[in-house]
Amino acid sequence: MLIDDLRNNIKISLKEKIETRNSINYSVYKNILDKAQKDAKENKCDVIADEYIIRAARKELKQLEDTLSYITNESDPKRFSELTESIAVVNNFLPKSVSKQEIAEYLLDSHIEKNMEICMKSLKLKFGALLDNKIASEVVKEYIK
Repeated sequence: MLIDDLRNNIKISLKEKIETRNSINYSVYKNILDKAQKDAKENKCDVIADEYIIRAARKELKQLEDTLSYITNESDPKRFSELTESIAVVNNFLPKSVSKQEIAEYLLDSHIEKNMEICMKSLKLKFGALLDNKIASEVVKEYIK
């Protein structure tokens, strides 16, 4: 379960932070957990399900990538390095999303009606949190042409 992995990663990173004063891993994992807890609370859930963790990790990744887009290695090498490392931590933590090919094959094999809303609902039911909505949307647009 991802929540157990996340908590374990936080514990390991906290120990690492204390020993080496490297707080990047700890900060990233803590941000993901905080976002997931907030999301679960907003949805009135007592348990933080994996989908909340994945959603929170994707939000963290997007936020880090957006920040990185404003910084260059030349303008602020230390911050650039921290952001790059943080992005790598999130990417290593996130489970791999369903590929374009898997999405396309599912749509074709299941003979889903060529309607954007119906396709997206079907994909969300089939793949759950492993579905990247942006990628799915691209594939569905191609499928319904």
